Amino acid sequence: MSKKLEQKVKKMSPRDNAGDNQGMAAKVASNMADSSDAVIVAQGLVVQNGADGAQKAIIGEGKAHDAAVAATETKNKQNIKNCDIFNAQAVIVQQNNPGNIELLKALGYILTAGEAVDATEPGQVQNGTMNQGTYLGTADITYEKIDGCDYTVEVTSGDPSDAKTYVAVTQPSPVFSKVSITIVLPAGFAGNTIWAKVTAHNNAGGGPPSQPFGGKKIN
Repeated sequence: MSKKLEQKVKKMSPRDNAGDNQGMAAKVASNMADSSDAVIVAQGLVVQNGADGAQKAIIGEGKAHDAAVAATETKNKQNIKNCDIFNAQAVIVQQNNPGNIELLKALGYILTAGEAVDATEPGQVQNGTMNQGTYLGTADITYEKIDGCDYTVEVTSGDPSDAKTYVAVTQPSPVFSKVSITIVLPAGFAGNTIWAKVTAHNNAGGGPPSQPFGGKKIN
């Protein structure tokens, strides 16, 4: 498959200044709130949530000296969370609006040139596994990596062959970049036999969902 350079949203990095990251997230969230697209408005609320958490942590760092160390650690954690939320929503915006560079600019995203596979959606994710997570209501899942992709996860406590029974996993993130993750089960799922499906996404769109995997009781 041939490759080309195309403009994509520049990922936010927790190595950058927390205040700058918070400002960027707040700016993009504000622009999303003004969109006529209900999906983008909803995504803006998620981005704003990450920005608000980062801002509170930054304010906390400036308090009394005896709390400075703890406050700085909280700020760093919130900076990482803010970046994860910001980047996850950017992936969704790009997938829902392929090639719409003007929209991305209008929302306030910084764009960068990156290599992308020409309009080829990813294949099916293979070899998924599921086990009980460390904490109640969580599950550890793994699956094989597909280069250049992020992933979404769906779970069901019902018939694994019925696509209508699956619910999208949104915690700790709606979109994942890693292939070994801990997911938080949706409300009411813990204590049941759980099945999962994973879908890979790239700039061309989403591939076919994986075959259901798991079939284990997750408390």
